[in-house]
Amino acid sequence: MDSLSDPGRLLNDDAVDWRDRSHAVDAERFDGIRDQVNSHAVVGVTDGDGRVCCHDDGVHGWTLPATTVPSGGDWAATARRDLGDLLGVPLALGHPARIRHVGFTVDDPEDARRVDTFDVVFPARVDAEDASPTAAIDVDGDATLRWVDAVPPDQDGELADDVRLFLE
Repeated sequence: MDSLSDPGRLLNDDAVDWRDRSHAVDAERFDGIRDQVNSHAVVGVTDGDGRVCCHDDGVHGWTLPATTVPSGGDWAATARRDLGDLLGVPLALGHPARIRHVGFTVDDPEDARRVDTFDVVFPARVDAEDASPTAAIDVDGDATLRWVDAVPPDQDGELADDVRLFLE
């Protein structure tokens, strides 16, 4: 996928596992929440042995590599740039496999404020057109990257589901 600036356009795409949640919060808390929530681009890169590359960002444990998408940003471009840098290889992205949408609203019907976040999970591979023929993700020299063949034991919920998506 070359560009994705509006994940919402994939709401009715049967190829995407769309997960939707909403949270109503009181007006006093809304501004603080709006400043704390982010959208993310996530990549699932597998190797020839059926393993998926995971990253430990120091906060969430071993998960698929992810990066924050700035407001008004492009999920695909951000994933290729930021996660390609993290993994040390150029990435080619497939069509999103999963999108998690979370909408935050004010619990007052007369207050129309809303903020939406989207976590977009892309299947990815080393982009052979932009890389040398031997380009590969090197996890040996990086303590924050590793290949896994099962969901990491400290992981559960949505983040474990994302890893499982590329192991099954």
